[in-house]
Amino acid sequence: MSKINTPVAKTAIDAINAKLSALNCGYKPISDESEGNYYHKLLQAIKSTYTSSTNSTNKIQNPGIKRQTPLVNSGYAIRVATISSMIAKFIEKNTKSNTKQSTDTPGDDTGVETTRANIMLLGCGLDIVGIWGSSLAMNVDVYEIDCIDNCLVKQDALTRIGIIQCDHVESEHNDEDEDDGTTASADQDGGIILQGRIDYGAVEGCTISFNASNNTYSLLAADLRDTVSLEQIVASSSFNPFAPTIVISELVIAYLGQHTEKLLKYISSSLCICDESMFLAYEPVIPSSGKTVSQNSNVMAYAKDYFGQFSSKLNRGEADHGTQKNSSQMCFEPIGKSTRHVENKLRRCQFDGFVDCSQMSKAARYFEISRRSPPELFDEQIALQFHLHCYSIIIATSNKFNIRALNSICPWIVTNHAIRGIGYFSSREIKREGDTMILTSIKKKYEEEVRNLFKDTYTSLFDDYPSVRKLVKSALKSDLSTKGQASSDRNDCQSDSVIWNRYSDNGGAFWVVIEVDEEKQHILGCIGVTKKCTNSVVNLGLEGSEYYEMNRLAVRQGARRKGIGKLLLGAVEEHIQRTTISRPTCMVATTPKVLEAANTLYSANGFTIHEEIMMGKMLIRTYKKMIPH
Repeated sequence: MSKINTPVAKTAIDAINAKLSALNCGYKPISDESEGNYYHKLLQAIKSTYTSSTNSTNKIQNPGIKRQTPLVNSGYAIRVATISSMIAKFIEKNTKSNTKQSTDTPGDDTGVETTRANIMLLGCGLDIVGIWGSSLAMNVDVYEIDCIDNCLVKQDALTRIGIIQCDHVESEHNDEDEDDGTTASADQDGGIILQGRIDYGAVEGCTISFNASNNTYSLLAADLRDTVSLEQIVASSSFNPFAPTIVISELVIAYLGQHTEKLLKYISSSLCICDESMFLAYEPVIPSSGKTVSQNSNVMAYAKDYFGQFSSKLNRGEADHGTQKNSSQMCFEPIGKSTRHVENKLRRCQFDGFVDCSQMSKAARYFEISRRSPPELFDEQIALQFHLHCYSIIIATSNKFNIRALNSICPWIVTNHAIRGIGYFSSREIKREGDTMILTSIKKKYEEEVRNLFKDTYTSLFDDYPSVRKLVKSALKSDLSTKGQASSDRNDCQSDSVIWNRYSDNGGAFWVVIEVDEEKQHILGCIGVTKKCTNSVVNLGLEGSEYYEMNRLAVRQGARRKGIGKLLLGAVEEHIQRTTISRPTCMVATTPKVLEAANTLYSANGFTIHEEIMMGKMLIRTYKKMIPH
């Protein structure tokens, strides 16, 4: 690693000071009194280590807690409330043991079914939210990653408190070049700095009501911009990616510039691979449009001024944030030009589950702290709302993340919005009768073959039923059209397939089944699904307001009776079950009676005829299948 000046660590200290200032003014961002008390005492313990030890190896000096302005206090309180609440609910959902029952014998978990969970903080600084989160349940492992300077400051602080019962401690480094404030530690390659079990009772006046003696902590030094070395360092630790993991970035990605997407791809492919894993970020995003032209203009003006001041402060050398710099200018920029832009970026970085980017002004409404009267004189409500518009809470999950868990952890998320694009990177290999097939989402390279397959399915009916010819022509010009925007054309799109983007924008998806042989891949079948409102179809018998309409089901003539149609219907049903909270709902499909294969397929897979209508001289059947709770 290249040398880093101590201002890198100073920003981590500034963040701790700001959070303590908010707590000391009377804000209570954590609603549970005992949990909030432990969080406060942890912050105070960390603060005391660098306030009273000005002669430490890292030479950090701070005279005390500087009281922040009411606007800063309120903003930090809401920020802590949001992140801590999401961590607490994630831990609750992913640890099966009874956290409120203590055990008499340390380490004695006999007869108690437990699941381990991970909390990973990127650019952790001196924050204690990871250790605090692990205090909520047994079987929680904490992994924190930052640059070497911040890690050494934190190692010193945690060692002084005595909260980590160490298995591994990086040996102290001798000072070098004292006049310019650098240390020999900055030349190290990174790795495990501190590792051991967490002793929660080491913080004076703090106890927890259950046995958590097997909760562990690991502090890793790494450059977040170098994903190759980062991956090696994480692999050298005890991190288990197959356990439920919440990866947290609190105002870190904004400093990575061109390295952002590499880090996001690493998170999606290597850290959030368990079905219950998720990525959580609190980052600056250019505000979306306001409700009125005037409001939008004011918000954008505030954001431009705010981001400009932040960048100028960095470039004057007054702040930094846990990443190394290769030049005299620091990088700080919003991670997206809109919330939609951020969501599409996450999709392109292969997050294949739920994805959402919501402004803090929206998320904050769901926390009691934003509805209480401030504990100090406060008359800057408009400025606070403008400030909250400049930041977003970003969520991305693994493909099979439970939708009800998402709704509990992030109650502000609109499910129909978060499912947009879900499943694009998923694929499934199927072997039948010696053949290898792959069920996957449609890609640009498959679009023309899909169009031809759909057309060929109906060609034999054109002469006898002219209306079918019109139906096919209309489909090829509408939802199966390849004219439109894809990610190869614009960064505002999710994928390179126009058809996929069109279907996913309507709450659905589009799949293909591919035959794989030695020479090339052939499309054997396809199907699309979109979400609809019940007021567009009469008498579906639903209590809810939505149903799912299947479109463009087609199976190649020579590939029928091999289970391909059943495979495609199963993909639709799985998608509905994974993305729908309000059940029962149903799947609806419409097909001409003369297509005997399609009618037989629906009847054999649990569909019933909902209604029949005549279109000219052709009978059209609508099939329905209920999806239960």
